[in-house]
Amino acid sequence: MDQVRLALGIVAAVLHGLGYYLYSRHTKLGQSTPNIASWSIWAFLATINALTYRVMSGDPAATLQFFMGSIGCMLTFLFALAMGKFSWHKRWEHWAMFILGIVATVVYYRFRNATSANMIVLVAFVISFIPTLEGVIRDPFVEVPRSRVIWTVAYMITTMNVTLNPDWRLVSLLMPVVMVVAHGAVAVLSTDTRKARFIQPITR
Repeated sequence: MDQVRLALGIVAAVLHGLGYYLYSRHTKLGQSTPNIASWSIWAFLATINALTYRVMSGDPAATLQFFMGSIGCMLTFLFALAMGKFSWHKRWEHWAMFILGIVATVVYYRFRNATSANMIVLVAFVISFIPTLEGVIRDPFVEVPRSRVIWTVAYMITTMNVTLNPDWRLVSLLMPVVMVVAHGAVAVLSTDTRKARFIQPITR
């Protein structure tokens, strides 16, 4: 494995882990209130994503961030559960994410099709951002942008890392590029500049 690509993979993974640490810190301080339904499903999806992306891409360096993501999701879920700082808002997106996660698991383990399974997980991740984006558009105080900025940068590094692989495929770019756009959008929508336009957080 190219040493430069390995180094980039490690940097992306470390940044990804740092983002989860900061998110958990915000949760402890009461600045973030994770939806326990979303995070439990994300922990499941992130694990399937890491496994299928590794097989699909054949790129262990670019996959390091995704394995860190699966660990981070699980630890964030358990931390929020232990702290008791969570909300439980069941929406259609949660059921869609869960069902797609099951379908992706079956496609991967039964039919051994990692690419199709990873694309199904990607659709589930896109759906999972719908309530997040709706919430932050309505009230930017529901998010602290720092973690989102770090995750965006980490996915940008992974995107670059994929293109440095001489055997890279277009399908390997889809997951990191979509995550750059999704996390970047949440970060922009929750900036202090946008919050300044709101007198106070909207009462929910």
